[in-house]
Amino acid sequence: MYVMLSAQITRKPLLNELIRPSVTDQGESNTDSFQGTFAGPRNYACRMRAAVEGWRNAFGDCELPFFNVELAACNSYPTINSSAIVWAPIRQASRSFLSLPGTSGFITAIDVGRAGGAVHSNVKQPVGRRMALQLLRKVYGHTDIIADGPSLARAPSLTPTSIKLSFRNADNLHFEKVANAVAGCAVSPFELGFANGTWRRAKATIAGTTVSIALLTAAIATDNDITATGADAASAASAASAASQLPTEVRYAWEGFPQCAVYAGTGSYATALPAAPFRVAVAAQCAPNQSRCLLGNVTISAYATAAQCCDHELEVCVPFGGCQAAIPKSSSVGSRE
Repeated sequence: MYVMLSAQITRKPLLNELIRPSVTDQGESNTDSFQGTFAGPRNYACRMRAAVEGWRNAFGDCELPFFNVELAACNSYPTINSSAIVWAPIRQASRSFLSLPGTSGFITAIDVGRAGGAVHSNVKQPVGRRMALQLLRKVYGHTDIIADGPSLARAPSLTPTSIKLSFRNADNLHFEKVANAVAGCAVSPFELGFANGTWRRAKATIAGTTVSIALLTAAIATDNDITATGADAASAASAASAASQLPTEVRYAWEGFPQCAVYAGTGSYATALPAAPFRVAVAAQCAPNQSRCLLGNVTISAYATAAQCCDHELEVCVPFGGCQAAIPKSSSVGSRE
């Protein structure tokens, strides 16, 4: 967040200009440890809000329209593809400014990454198109334009065999592989979280505007074990017992480079609008060994009491940033463009 807060932006004569709106694309460097105490999503949620308020104050416009492009899919650096370390939480933290008053929005780029390449994707036209849609509708008043992709319409509901997710902005809701995908939709973008801190990928189907995520059997859980620290013998051994428990959370596209996305509209990433990554609690109460963290109506725009279930051992609740894990100071993930 160097340029956003630097004197290059806030010095005259730039401040004498009228800008409307502001669109940023930033966040890569904040995943690294070279920023010391300023590294990681725990700090980034606060800094993002401060940056927007700082710009509005500097330009004398308390409702300066502000838009941000979340980090695109990337799997080029050692820890980026870990679903619970930095990349996905930074995406969530970057949306913290949506809780501020005034016209604002964000552009999802979760489906337009470049596999094995630099963090800045070569798939740029869909992002530009999504920016234009946001600005035309929210700044320039073209209310006939659909600018937002699918988002949760209400809290997840639990049935004996599945978790149901109802979506809004969900015309022709469907799965499609993302740009430069290898496995595509053979790999589900949905995972279920359990009270013991494990996450397991789960199969999902779509009917109308509803996604149904199958509850795990012991056999399925053993084959799809995912944990915050990676699959290992111990986590695989606990899969059967965890599968007998009800999940406390569900998350979608919560990884460095998801292979499949949920879209509304026609086609795939070039023409349709994707759902942004999210992580949300399933039930009204989290497990006894977890803490309930309210998202402040930020990540799930239509679900005012959206929450996550933080693991006491690994995560803390950050205002407007959700459950966030601290990044060890010594764990640099390499340089960025």
